[in-house]
Amino acid sequence: MSKIHALSEQLTNIIAAGEVVERPMGVVKELVENSIDANATHIEVMITQGGLESIVVSDDGQGIDPEDVALAFKRHSTSKISHHDDLLKLSTHGFRGEALPSIASVSNCICITNNGESATKAHISYGKTIEIAPTFASKGTTMRIEGLFLKTPARLKHMKSIPYENALILDVMQKFALSYPNIAFSLTIDDKKVLETRGATLEDVIYRIYGKDVAQHTHYFEAVHHDFKVKGVIGAPHLHRASRKDMVVFTNSRMIRSTSMSKAIIEGMASYIPKDRYPFAIVFIEMDQHLLDVNVHPSKWEVRISKEKELQLWLSQTISQVISKKPITKPVVLSPIQSEYHEPLSMINELDHSMIHQSMPSMHSNVMEVKEEKITSQPNEPKRATVLAQLHKKYILASTHEGLIILDQHAAMERIRFEYYLKQYQDTQHMSAKLMPLVIEDPKALLLKDELIQTFSLINIHVEQLHEHALVIREVPSWLTQVNEEEVIQDVVTLLSEGTMRKQDILHRLLATLACHSSIRFNDQLSMAQMQKIVDDLFLCDQPYHCPHGRPTMMNVTLETLYKEFGR
Repeated sequence: MSKIHALSEQLTNIIAAGEVVERPMGVVKELVENSIDANATHIEVMITQGGLESIVVSDDGQGIDPEDVALAFKRHSTSKISHHDDLLKLSTHGFRGEALPSIASVSNCICITNNGESATKAHISYGKTIEIAPTFASKGTTMRIEGLFLKTPARLKHMKSIPYENALILDVMQKFALSYPNIAFSLTIDDKKVLETRGATLEDVIYRIYGKDVAQHTHYFEAVHHDFKVKGVIGAPHLHRASRKDMVVFTNSRMIRSTSMSKAIIEGMASYIPKDRYPFAIVFIEMDQHLLDVNVHPSKWEVRISKEKELQLWLSQTISQVISKKPITKPVVLSPIQSEYHEPLSMINELDHSMIHQSMPSMHSNVMEVKEEKITSQPNEPKRATVLAQLHKKYILASTHEGLIILDQHAAMERIRFEYYLKQYQDTQHMSAKLMPLVIEDPKALLLKDELIQTFSLINIHVEQLHEHALVIREVPSWLTQVNEEEVIQDVVTLLSEGTMRKQDILHRLLATLACHSSIRFNDQLSMAQMQKIVDDLFLCDQPYHCPHGRPTMMNVTLETLYKEFGR
């Protein structure tokens, strides 16, 4: 007796549903993609109980012809491709022919569609066709999905809370709205509208999803590569996030999850945001369809990109260039001081002299290095700032024509010193200095011996084989001798052995460490002249708004903000 037999169509659809529709969000994604492929200009989604009770997706697209309705619910039936070559140049979202039959196999599904000439209703309940008949409806398609996974309890068991499922659906709908700003989207959850876009511009969508602050502090950019084209929006550095969720990547308008593209965005912003924080970015990558394989996984979240490494490096460099040319200081929003009313006292009596210092005591020895740098040019008048005072021995207060700036004295000095040492490196990178031999016995470093030797040679650090179990460094660039070479080099070895640093990353790390070690600190008391020099030198920097570790050097309180807060 034969032990091998073909599975029934209903069972294969249920199995396929496990990959195509893992949860309600997957159903929404597949149905909305069909609406987009149908050239809809308005797409409305309504959800009840996290999508488990019901999901309704309505559009004003081209609809389905009556003779095609039944076929649309057969596995591997599609209007999107006809030949093998079509897989190499896909421009639509739904092409595998698995979504509708898979969804209908695990739900009670009702489809009402009108192609502009006639309307049809199809009712498929958990894989069984109940009815296909003419009906009345306006042009477009409405898909109603009820009782999702009700007859597949194992799947229901893996669903999380209703709010969690709702959040996933909102997230995917926001991504659709960003990817297709020309389409009007709406999402209603349990009778409450949580998303509505007008089918206008990307700027408008960003404002509606993320709010005014984000919309006002984003940089729009475009760049062209011989194989790729990229455009999108990068948030100002102060918009950094605790997670990656606001780094959104699209390839040929298709939302994807790509570790390499996310890494490129993070690397591009690495010098401008704190470690372990993530940038706000919406990036659209366009490429020839032949370079993009979207047929990797049924859910279509993952894609395979030809020349991926080349794209990753170029994207990182592009983002870094964009943000370096358009820095924005973090705005300060003031709130009125809440306190009981007291009779006004003399300002002098109320002032805490321990908080604001304008005297000229001795300062930390390494601050004196500032005087050694001769800067002949002066900041231009938009950037001119006059120092007012030092606050808590930590911050410098200065007046500009726009209002008040508050500088982090250590971060500001780090930026100045970083660019000073960068120039030293560029001017004297071929000059070396001897040092006491530094022996490296890290097993990871020894495994990557050839890579280490090659990488360090790029920045004039010469690594030799001491013996079978150790490497040695006998000389370093002259600009590196002013800090603890062992600490810096060991740090770089560790990071390189983890495969996380490129040449420019190593150089940046070395210079940033050097700048940090030679800068003034918090609690260093400064004179007015010393503070003014720091402010002037900072505004002569190529990128004055962030220290080399990504922290902001200053915040800005505009006159407009002050007028508003004081009721002027």
